[in-house]
Amino acid sequence: NLADMGAEVIKVEEVGRGDDTRGFGPPFAGGEATYFLAINRNKKSLALNLKDPQGQAIARRLAERADVVVENFRPDVKQRLGIDYDTLSRDNPGLVYASISGFGQTGPLAQRPGFDQIAQGMGGLMSITGHKGGGPVRVGIAINDTSSGLLLANGIVLALLDRERTDFDGILEEAKEHYGARVFPMTLPVDAGPGFSAVLDVMRSEVITFAADGSGKYDEKSAEKGESRWCMV
Repeated sequence: NLADMGAEVIKVEEVGRGDDTRGFGPPFAGGEATYFLAINRNKKSLALNLKDPQGQAIARRLAERADVVVENFRPDVKQRLGIDYDTLSRDNPGLVYASISGFGQTGPLAQRPGFDQIAQGMGGLMSITGHKGGGPVRVGIAINDTSSGLLLANGIVLALLDRERTDFDGILEEAKEHYGARVFPMTLPVDAGPGFSAVLDVMRSEVITFAADGSGKYDEKSAEKGESRWCMV
């Protein structure tokens, strides 16, 4: 979306294989998945080995002249690679640093990787999708992935405007699970006590509780009864 608005966007991909979505098909066009072509339109691409010091140095040089850096690493990974906000902003104080992650930058699940279908399950979207009387159903597209990117793009535009007007903190954050709970009001985050996270499924008047270590759904009463419950793995 930023590229559609005229921004020069340089996408950093893995050396040797590129972005996984290059293979998300069929359909394919010219050997590339049409899904990849659609979501990466108008972007430039660069393959870098960010585990190699030379690749890290190239990434930092790019960040020195960039207005915005967008990343989706776990907090510990970007610090280990030397591409975290504190490192990059030393050479570019006006940098807007935008992060997309599975579960945010802080909290008990922050260091865990996240995928769209995990966010759909833990955010409660799957519990309100499908046929009446049936089990939870995954939405056909990666709704949390794509929509989190759209929301982050809005935040980036606002941050760039704020940079022109004020002394600003250039860090933006969007988490896939947060998007699911915020945008779909039929499921609301609730306080489940220490060690747990939970959402309230308003349509079914049911609190769905998850162990904070991400191990899956936890329901003590159902466990005592020996009932089978849905768990996203």
